[in-house]
Amino acid sequence: MRLGNWFFVNTAHLTCAYAFSYTRNIKRPKNITFEPYLVLQTIDGIYLHVRGKRALWSLLDSMFPHNRLPRTAVNDDLKKHNPREVINGLLSDPDAWPYLRLHVTDNGYYDQRAELVEGTFVLSASSNASDSDVCTILSQIEADYPESYISPHTYNTKTTLRTVPTLFIPLESNRRYKVAVVDCDGSGLYRVFSVVESEHGDCFRPRKQSKHTGEDVVVILNQISSRLKELDNIRRFARFDLPSMKPLDAGMRHYERDELEFRRFISLPEYPDYISFVNSFN
Repeated sequence: MRLGNWFFVNTAHLTCAYAFSYTRNIKRPKNITFEPYLVLQTIDGIYLHVRGKRALWSLLDSMFPHNRLPRTAVNDDLKKHNPREVINGLLSDPDAWPYLRLHVTDNGYYDQRAELVEGTFVLSASSNASDSDVCTILSQIEADYPESYISPHTYNTKTTLRTVPTLFIPLESNRRYKVAVVDCDGSGLYRVFSVVESEHGDCFRPRKQSKHTGEDVVVILNQISSRLKELDNIRRFARFDLPSMKPLDAGMRHYERDELEFRRFISLPEYPDYISFVNSFN
């Protein structure tokens, strides 16, 4: 069943119709890269494309949320054995979580031959309580903010890498200023954080993240409102010189990144003037 950009399916109703483990470089045919590409088929004959390791592992982590598969071992199986048989074996595993919620898009992509590949592509996946349990909180909030959009967000926890749907709410006046609401990731908590992106692609967080349960919808909405107001104050201050920073470690945990990007912001030379600027309105 599909509702907007969400596709709900029973895991046992999926089969892998096609699977490829490698992508060949068209300019250098001898060079091949491990980049899985799957085409899943539902019992209704609908095809779902899963392109790349990020989308694949979001799917596999959602199928086994309480006992996640070892990445190295599964990747080796995909490289050494028939990838279609490997995926079908996992889909039919009796321990696989029965319900999946897939974030999908109908936007294709251009391959190395500059040819458009069309279809329904899986951006991310998450375990679901049933085959029709929509992500109500994100959907409700998205309806209140016309500029908002839902996109996959990958982050590290203490034990694993997770890709979950995340609602981004940018300022209408400058889309580099945005608030993010991260969907419940199995811990029962939603994360809310705000980011200012520099022209160099670096991120600065004016406030640390907050965590909320699904029952705290009003609190989440208040967090979004106050964070958007804070971001607008930063935009109006207009005197921050956001430097190019050293790239963060790709393996950094989410709370570590949150702490470091917050320190980046409050360490800016203009920060004391910004606080004075904000206090002048109070």
